[in-house]
Amino acid sequence: MPPKPTNWAMYGKMALAGGICCIGGPALIYWVTPSEEELFLRYNPELQKRSLENRQEKQEDFDNFVKKLKVLSKSDKPIWEAAAAADKLERESKIASELALLNEAKARKEEIRLSNSNPTSSPSPPATSSSSSSSYWSSWIWGSGSNPSPTPSSTGSEYRFDFGKHKGKTLAEVDRVDPDYVTWCVGQG
Repeated sequence: MPPKPTNWAMYGKMALAGGICCIGGPALIYWVTPSEEELFLRYNPELQKRSLENRQEKQEDFDNFVKKLKVLSKSDKPIWEAAAAADKLERESKIASELALLNEAKARKEEIRLSNSNPTSSPSPPATSSSSSSSYWSSWIWGSGSNPSPTPSSTGSEYRFDFGKHKGKTLAEVDRVDPDYVTWCVGQG
């Protein structure tokens, strides 16, 4: 029996259909999809104004995110572990800054108390709004009463919680057990 002849018509139709799918499909999507400028012009004027105002801030946020990813990718650890370590360092620095603010507020209160007990000394300058809001949140976080700041432990360098489920525990102990709780408390200031 002789070999069957090649069906060139079938192969031609298959090649044509493949070309239409592989080349025509993306070309159609490219042709139909509007550009960023066309999309922007479809916004209402209020959205256009807001978008223009926030453009620089969004670009900076994205650039900072990319820079942070580049720094984290240089680590030997996976990115998510490096990010967790960076978040922990950031949380510890927030806690340290909050403790510094608390110590500063405590020193200011002590100075005011001493100046009130000694009428010959000059009055202290008024507190700024940021320190008053910080002292408000500090008194809320550490409990209000005669001493709104946290109670120092026997070492004098660690503070203990005066409220909630972690009452009596030091800040380091609570951070070890429930770091999200400490982050939440620090974020209130």
